[in-house]
Amino acid sequence: MPFVANMANLLQTPAVKIWGISQDPEDESASFARELDLKATVLIDEDPFRVSAAYGLTNVPTLFLISDGEIIKTCVGFSREDFDEIAAALAKKSARPVPDIYGANDIPALRPG
Repeated sequence: MPFVANMANLLQTPAVKIWGISQDPEDESASFARELDLKATVLIDEDPFRVSAAYGLTNVPTLFLISDGEIIKTCVGFSREDFDEIAAALAKKSARPVPDIYGANDIPALRPG
């Protein structure tokens, strides 16, 4: 989630919106967002998790890159390649350079959710 927060904090513009959908209670989700200094809107998907079911979530985290109402990229768990592709697409749409969303962290290529 820190990498998603970095994407949100560096790439959101009027043309690029990043939303988080949390399955946790509102107070826990708000606290977590504050810890990350997340500048994205976090929406709560309460039990019975209708939003998660509608998108067919099997693992958390799952990222969807949506453009013009169409899912154009999905990342289940963590795939550095997928995150890089999503960050590049968001940077292009926001007319900003592709940021380093990982910092000095040694990030594996893949980490299942």
